[in-house]
Amino acid sequence: MSGAGRRLRQAALPLLLAALTAGLGLPALRVFFSLDDHLFLERAAGLVPWDEGWRRLLSVRLFFGAAWRLFGDDAAGYHAVVLAIHALNGWLVARLARRLGLGGSAAAAAGLAFVASPAAFTVLHWISCVQEALLTCGALLATLLVLDGRLLAALAASAAMLLCKESGALLLPALALVLPMTRRRRLLLGAGGAAVAAALLAATGAFAPRAAGNPYETVYGPNILTNLFTYLAWLGRPWDWYPDRAAVPAPQLWPWGLVPVAAGIAVAWGSPARRRALSRGALVFLALLAPVLPLVRHSYLYYLYLPLVPVWILAAAALDAAPGRLRRAVWILPVCLALLSGWQGHQRRTATIAQGVLADPVLRYAASARSMIADLRAAGAAGDLLVLGPSVSKAVDLVGAGGVAGAAERGVFLLAGRALDDGRSVPLFLPQVTSADLTVDIGATTAWRDRKLYLTRGEGQLHYLGDGPDGRRKLSAYFFRSGDLVRARREVLALLALAPDDPFLVGDLGAVALAQGRAAEADSILSRLDVLVGREASPGVAAASRDDLARRIAAERGRAPASR
Repeated sequence: MSGAGRRLRQAALPLLLAALTAGLGLPALRVFFSLDDHLFLERAAGLVPWDEGWRRLLSVRLFFGAAWRLFGDDAAGYHAVVLAIHALNGWLVARLARRLGLGGSAAAAAGLAFVASPAAFTVLHWISCVQEALLTCGALLATLLVLDGRLLAALAASAAMLLCKESGALLLPALALVLPMTRRRRLLLGAGGAAVAAALLAATGAFAPRAAGNPYETVYGPNILTNLFTYLAWLGRPWDWYPDRAAVPAPQLWPWGLVPVAAGIAVAWGSPARRRALSRGALVFLALLAPVLPLVRHSYLYYLYLPLVPVWILAAAALDAAPGRLRRAVWILPVCLALLSGWQGHQRRTATIAQGVLADPVLRYAASARSMIADLRAAGAAGDLLVLGPSVSKAVDLVGAGGVAGAAERGVFLLAGRALDDGRSVPLFLPQVTSADLTVDIGATTAWRDRKLYLTRGEGQLHYLGDGPDGRRKLSAYFFRSGDLVRARREVLALLALAPDDPFLVGDLGAVALAQGRAAEADSILSRLDVLVGREASPGVAAASRDDLARRIAAERGRAPASR
């Protein structure tokens, strides 16, 4: 083969990996910042101090700090970096498969299978999941260095990996058990890897207990086995495009967890070499998944992103072992995964659990944040803002049909609040905004008088009400129109405390009282307006408010006999 042909062949795999990554991940470039992204950006921009010490130093502090300086509030730049890391990881998987003895086609298929894995969806669409991508990059580099016999370099790569995410702590001890090496090197790798992991986990606070109710609460009991079979069941049910909608172990799925186990046993049956390969791959899989198995309410598909690496390598090796031309079936693996991921990705990007509320939480919060920021920019928002919830915050089932019983529900407005870290991240995208508070109720203590008031309607849609008292009066009118008379009355009374003789506000109070069936109070307010009209030098605002309320009272009394 000529030099040019050899170079072209060497470049084919990286090009294929890049093309497949782009094909499956380009929609991610349109996804805005979501969930934890806002908190990390606030720290990177200096709005909030970094207070996590060494924990995730490389994947959070370094990444978001550098990306903020490079891309600012352009989420596409962040996603592009994650896509590049994902493609690099696919190339490293192929290199690892080659070093483990697979042929060129099988190794390439393993790398492409990794890139096409459905477990990569959230990694590509949620910027904060760069932690998972960098963890995997460090793990693959450490494994390749072990295979090259460079144990000190492997320990350094392992340390960098743990500064991306702590869940790779058992990688080197597992590699010491499964990879061929002398007893001395096996001891050095296992003990050294465990020592490095223990030191860094202690430095990052990973050993600190998590209280009940904490999202990362851990329990060491039968739940570990239940969680394991939940993850295995997700592999055995490819038609379930959103398996982690409930994000908790699902004991009812345990029979499906036997499907990938049975498939592995069937492939390895009758071949001692395959049984050894399967047992070693299973050990690495368990070692990489073990740190998240004790989590009580934090079971997510993206936790399989790294543990599935040995699965893809073993699958490619099994298909490559087919006799004759059947060996070409190795390419079925990445093709089927690409088709599956494409379908699942479309489902996750378009499925909703309520009108205008996306099913996928990452996409849901990102869409809400983008919409609200766009509305604030269009309104020229500046200064101190107060964003209020709608009059009726309907509960939205975040799990949807087929979820677990008793699943938590959130109000529509609370989704909008969480999308922007309760408003704290707004100054990142609008530097002219000095502060932004999001609240369901305006309350009695909120300093609303000097703020611009916005009302959120539905999921992420904002409506500018006005500044201070003017905005609060429009809020009262909104509550009145929507039938929330209790809150409408409360808003009017709060404004009357500042301006007790404002005829507009007095008239509004009369209209609310009439709508609530307080006819006597409405008559009393009408008399009060008569007094205010008498004080006017010439008929004006008070007269208009008095006439409007009088018409309302007359109309109400005219309807009463008709209804009888």
